[in-house]
Amino acid sequence: MRRQAWYLIATLVLVLGTFVATVLAQNTPVLGLDLQGGISVVLAPAGKATKETLDVAVNIIRNRVDSLGVAEPQISRTGNTIVVDLPGVKDRAKAQRLVGRTAELRFRPVLAQLPPFHAATSATTTAPTVAPSTTTAPGATSTTATGPTTTTAKGANTTAAPATTTTTAPSGSEVPTTPIEQDTASAQVVLPGRHVSGQPDVRYALGPAQLTGKGVSSASSSYNTTDGWGVDLKLSSSGLAAFNAMAAAQYGKQPPTNQVAIELDGVVQSAPQFNTSHFDNNGVRISGSFSQGQASDLARLLRFGALPVQLKQLTSENVSPTLGKDQLRSGIAAGIIGLALVAIYMIFYYRLLGLVVWGGIAVSGL
Repeated sequence: MRRQAWYLIATLVLVLGTFVATVLAQNTPVLGLDLQGGISVVLAPAGKATKETLDVAVNIIRNRVDSLGVAEPQISRTGNTIVVDLPGVKDRAKAQRLVGRTAELRFRPVLAQLPPFHAATSATTTAPTVAPSTTTAPGATSTTATGPTTTTAKGANTTAAPATTTTTAPSGSEVPTTPIEQDTASAQVVLPGRHVSGQPDVRYALGPAQLTGKGVSSASSSYNTTDGWGVDLKLSSSGLAAFNAMAAAQYGKQPPTNQVAIELDGVVQSAPQFNTSHFDNNGVRISGSFSQGQASDLARLLRFGALPVQLKQLTSENVSPTLGKDQLRSGIAAGIIGLALVAIYMIFYYRLLGLVVWGGIAVSGL
C-alpha cells in the first residue's frame, strides 16, 4: 500500500511539474484558421492544366506563403482547384495578390554576388555559388568543376571554370532583398539563390530580364556519362536570339558577371556561366553536381516557366475566428457535461471507489 502511495505521489509530481514547465515556457498551441481568423482563397486554372503543372503551382504558392511568415498554412489541390487557407494574416490584400499572381520564368544577367542580408556587418563575407553545375548544349564535351555553372554551344569542347570565390564588401550584406511585389522584369533587383542544404545562402544583384519563359520551348532531365544528371533546354528562335545577346555581352567577363540567373518567382534557381559568346542551335544543357531529383525539379520549373498557369480566383473570403471560438466553447461545455455525468454515475455505482477513479481521471486531465 505504501509503495502505491509513493507511485501516486511521483505521478502527481511529474504531472504538476510538466504543467508548471509548460506554463513558464509560455508554450501556446498554434491556432488554425477557424480559431485565429484569416483568409481562404480558392484558385483554378483559367485554361487546361495538367496535374504536374498544378503540383508545381502548389509548391510555388507554398514558397510565397512561407515568405509571409504565416504559421500553419493549409495549401492543397483538390481536382483542378487549389485551396489556400492562411490563418492570422495581417495584410490580407497583399496575401491575396501574392497567392494569385502568375509565376514568370526570367533570365537575368548577374551583376554581383552578395551575402545574406544583415542590417549591419563589419566582416567580409565570402559567397559561394548556389550549386556547382555546368551548362552545355547537347553534344558538347565538358568537364565539370565545383563553382559557377557553364553555358556552352553545341559541339564546343570546353572546360568549366575552376571554383571561384567572390569576396563581397561588408556593405553588400546591408543591401536589402527586393520585395516580391517590386520584382518586375524591367527592374534591377537583388534576389536570393535557391537554398541548398549544407551550403551557405547567397544572393545576387541582377539586371533587367533579357529573356522570359515564353522563349523556352521545352526542358527535360537526362543522364549522360560525361556530366551526369542535367537538364536539356530548347529555345525558340526569338529566345535563342535573346540568349545569344546575353552570351555575347557576358562571355569572358570575370565571375560572377559572366553568369546568367534563371529566376522563378523571386528566387534564383540556377546561375550558369557562359563558356561561349554564341549559340548556333537552340539546344542548351544545364549539368553538374545535380542529383536525379534536383535535375527533375529544375526541368519542371523550366517547363512551368515556358507554360505558365493563369490562375483565376474562384472565391476569397475572410474567415472570422468567432465561429471557431463558438465551436470551442460548445466543445468545452459538452466535455464538462459529459465528465460530470460520468462522475455522478461512478459515485452512484462505485461509492467511495468512484471518487478514487474520478481523482485519477482529474490527474490525467492535468
